[in-house]
Amino acid sequence: MAPDRSDAPKAERIDEVVRYTEERLSGKDTAAAEQFIRQYYARVPPQDVLDTPADALYASAFALWKFGEQRPPGAAKVRVLTPTIEEQGWTTSRSVVEVINDDMPFLLDSMLLELGERGHGVQLIIHPVLRLRRGNAGECLELAAGEASGDEFAAESWMHFEIDALSGGAMADLQARIERVLTDVRASVEDWQPILSKLGDAISELSAQRDAVEESELKETCAFLEWIRDNHFTFLGYREYTFHKSGKGAPFRSVDGSGLGILGEPDVHVLTGARSSSGKGGFLESVAAPIMITKTSGRSNVHRPGHMDYIGIKRFAKDGTLAGEHRFIGLFTSAAYMLPPMLPSISASWVS
Repeated sequence: MAPDRSDAPKAERIDEVVRYTEERLSGKDTAAAEQFIRQYYARVPPQDVLDTPADALYASAFALWKFGEQRPPGAAKVRVLTPTIEEQGWTTSRSVVEVINDDMPFLLDSMLLELGERGHGVQLIIHPVLRLRRGNAGECLELAAGEASGDEFAAESWMHFEIDALSGGAMADLQARIERVLTDVRASVEDWQPILSKLGDAISELSAQRDAVEESELKETCAFLEWIRDNHFTFLGYREYTFHKSGKGAPFRSVDGSGLGILGEPDVHVLTGARSSSGKGGFLESVAAPIMITKTSGRSNVHRPGHMDYIGIKRFAKDGTLAGEHRFIGLFTSAAYMLPPMLPSISASWVS
C-alpha cells in the first residue's frame, strides 16, 4: 500500500529527529534510541509532531527511554513531573504523566478515568505498545523491531500524557493515585481466571443445595450465574466469608487468604453501613433468595467510572442453614445493561 502523502511531512520530521539523535549518541545506544523514537511517534497525529521542534521531540522521547530502560519485573514504573531542561533535557508548560507497564487490558481507559475523575485536562496522549526483552533484574536487553514475536519478548505499554500544569504537591498526590490504580488493574487482570474458577465452584456448590433452595429458584439462579460468566460481567475481585450466628465478633468473617483481585488486600472493603456483611444481622440474612445483587459503596478505578456491582452468593451448611458467602465485585458489561430482564426472581432481589 502506498504511503499516505499527508504523512510525508511527519516522516521527514521523524527523520530529522533521528539525525539529531545520531549527532548526540554513539555506539549501541544510538540504534536502540533511534528504533524507540520511530516506534514511539509512529501513531502520534502528524500535527502534534510537526508542532514540536526536532530537538524537543528527541529530548522528550529519549528521557522516557532512559526512564524505562530498567523496570522491576511485574511492576509499573510511574512518574509525574513538569520537565525542565536541567533535569530532563526538555521543557513544557504542561505537567507530564508517564507510565511503563506490562501491556494488559484496562490500562488506558483506567488511566483516563483517573485523570478525568481528578479534573486533569489531557492535552496529548502517546501510547505505543512495544515488545522488549528484559533481564532478570528488569534491565532492557533488546527492543524488538516491528512485530517481533517469541517468548523472549514481552509486550509493554509505554504511556505519556500531557496535562494542565500541577504544583509539586499535586504531582506527588497524582502519582500515588495512579500507582494505586495500576495495582488494582494488575490484580484484577492477573486474578481474572482464578476468580472465574471461584464462580464455577460457587455454581457447583449451589447446584447441590436442593434441600436448602426451591428447585425453580435454584435453576434460575444458576442460569443467571452462567450468564454473567459468559462475558456479561467484568470481575474485579472475590472474597469468601463464613457465617457465625453466635459468638463474639461480626457474623460474617472473611476467610484468610481467600481474596483475589482488588479484594486481595484484607483491609479493602466495598460495603458499608446497612449493607455491610459485617454489620449486625448480616446483609444476606435479610434476603430469602440464594443470591444478592447490589451496588457497592466503593467506586471503580478500573475500566470505567461508577460504583461497582456486588454479587453475593450464599453458602449453605449440610442442614440447609446459612454458612457463608461467595462475594464477587465488578461491573456488569454495557451489553448486560442493554438486555431486557429475563430472570424475574433474580431481578426482584436487586437492592439499589
